[in-house]
Amino acid sequence: MEEDWTATQSFMEFAELTQDATDRLNALFARSRIVEVTNPALFESLKRAIDTMVKDPRFKYAAY
Repeated sequence: MEEDWTATQSFMEFAELTQDATDRLNALFARSRIVEVTNPALFESLKRAIDTMVKDPRFKYAAY
């Protein structure tokens, strides 16, 4: 039961972070009317953030 709760909690945290990231990107794209990431620094920042989330053990159940 503890593992089920941990999985649920991890997924909820992942969903919140994903939604927050989506909201921020949508706001950025809406303001700038950019449809693709053309700024190399922004691209690298987004890539690092995604890589960090993927490697974070708190989100190990999020893919299931």
